[in-house]
Amino acid sequence: MAHTTNKSAKQTKNIHIQGLTGEKIFNNVMQDMGYKVHINPDPYGYNDHLVFFDRQTPTITQLKTISPYHQHNCWALDADSGKQVEHALKCEKLYILSIPMVWENEYDGWLLEVDLNILKTEPNSIRPLPNSTQNSLIIPRSERYVRKIYKLNKTEEDIILKYAVSDYAKKTSTYVKKKPTKKIAK
Repeated sequence: MAHTTNKSAKQTKNIHIQGLTGEKIFNNVMQDMGYKVHINPDPYGYNDHLVFFDRQTPTITQLKTISPYHQHNCWALDADSGKQVEHALKCEKLYILSIPMVWENEYDGWLLEVDLNILKTEPNSIRPLPNSTQNSLIIPRSERYVRKIYKLNKTEEDIILKYAVSDYAKKTSTYVKKKPTKKIAK
């Protein structure tokens, strides 16, 4: 998926819905694992959640529901607009919900925990992707940088894919029903 600055209203809406869907999945997964989760009501705050991995101390977390860049074998967060990267690096734990793509890879449809300690020590973690002038936080698709937490089930995957904006996102199965079209009486 190429970076674009002129997003349509539908793309912007779908990105928002996709992010909210990812947040709901993350919340459910963490609670199913026995952790208490507080969702930050401020959509512009630097943290998405406070997760209580122990009963006493909340952990500040951030979730990114994003498509990988197949050609560059990574995920990339836009570093030139907004505070997306600043917020991701400021939190204590960063998670990626990786959108399934037509080019299958081992991280399709996985909730992943990013190892921020390793990522922050990489000298070139913020740089433009090849053929781009826009800086991005580069997160390689590698077990050195990410750890698999939870594999989306088919229903969750289909719901995420319903709102995917990448041209290379995997197509949804027939599980997700499209709105019926009205038949015009003749």
